[in-house]
Amino acid sequence: MRRLCVPPRRTRALRAVLLAALAVLALTLVPSSFGIVYIEGVTNDQLPDYDASAGLELAPTAAQTRSAQSLGANVTWNSYGTPATIFNPTGYVATGIKAPSAAAAARSWLRSNRPLFGIPSTANLRLVTQERLRGARSDHAVVFRQTFGGALSDGQVALSVVGTATAGWKIVYVSSSLNRGPAQLEGRYRLTPLAAWTTADASRAMSTVVFFLVGTRAMP
Repeated sequence: MRRLCVPPRRTRALRAVLLAALAVLALTLVPSSFGIVYIEGVTNDQLPDYDASAGLELAPTAAQTRSAQSLGANVTWNSYGTPATIFNPTGYVATGIKAPSAAAAARSWLRSNRPLFGIPSTANLRLVTQERLRGARSDHAVVFRQTFGGALSDGQVALSVVGTATAGWKIVYVSSSLNRGPAQLEGRYRLTPLAAWTTADASRAMSTVVFFLVGTRAMP
């Protein structure tokens, strides 16, 4: 990863906030592989996932680097050429954001910092959660998923946001795996998800098993 830094002068309080934010965001960002179902006695012989971005290593553009330098915060970069982490060791990433909710404040900040992420718009960022941290009154974990042509991707951005609609919002920490580029996919779908699944199933000569939960009843 590449890093742009300002002189570190961390306080214990800020360090605790960042650690809490990191813990919450790590728990919030659930990988798509968690959707795989395990059934006892049935072996998992599925084909490996295909990742067209495997081995990809993009550098941030000159415009992104300039945006990072003007932000006044530490920025590290992921392999997609977008910020992996953003935090300010001496304070907040941003303050004084006026918005009716934590999610609106997070989207407003992302919209203002599109050049930093190399994205043309935030319209394709779908809100996943803006949950308040347990035991906190004004601390929120806001997560957006990136879509392309309406299809969800693994690209995500998570922000630790503190404040209220009345007092204003602050950005404490940002973590992302966003991809640069347009929000639309090239080409078009040839099969629906169901047709693709059944076609792949039939090609491997496997039987299709469908489970239906129709109700429950008390056992004698």
